[in-house]
Amino acid sequence: MRDWESYKESVNGSPYYNDEFKEAILISKGNEEHKGEKVRYNIFNDQMELKKGEQYFCFTKDTVQYYRIKLDQTLFEVIPIKFKSSPFSYAQVISLGKYSLFTIHEVTFTPSEKPKAYQDAKPPQYNRQSPKYYIKTPKGDFVKMKNFKQLGELFPDKIAELEKYIKSEKLKFKKIEDLKTLMVYINNELI
Repeated sequence: MRDWESYKESVNGSPYYNDEFKEAILISKGNEEHKGEKVRYNIFNDQMELKKGEQYFCFTKDTVQYYRIKLDQTLFEVIPIKFKSSPFSYAQVISLGKYSLFTIHEVTFTPSEKPKAYQDAKPPQYNRQSPKYYIKTPKGDFVKMKNFKQLGELFPDKIAELEKYIKSEKLKFKKIEDLKTLMVYINNELI
């Protein structure tokens, strides 16, 4: 694993959710908590990185011992959504309930470009993409959500109620707080 500190000045953007290692709470499948480890999330590689002294390690998602990791106030969970060659991804937990909402972050990498006529060289760059949202159903299925209209697929007999609530509360799909509000409504009033 390459040390980010040694080359972050030569690249624009970051592959990380947070560049610094943060004290984390690691939660096992048996809900046992392990505290005090320094962890950061590499979005580009979809890996949780652990720092012990001057050594770095990565958690493997395929045989993960810890399925939830809490960094500051952000909770991540391993979910069965394919990422590159892995059948799993780390997803940020937005809302937990009978229906839960997750978001998967994505970062792309653009290599450096040599100078061209009338154009300076461009350094390599990491670019954050729009997050992808997934709703976990009570059956354990994950349904990708691109907009509010797709909720009709999950709740075909409740479309009118959903539309009325979204309009009355002036909810926006791109706002995390609005999505949390909607999930509370779905879990407590709609179903």
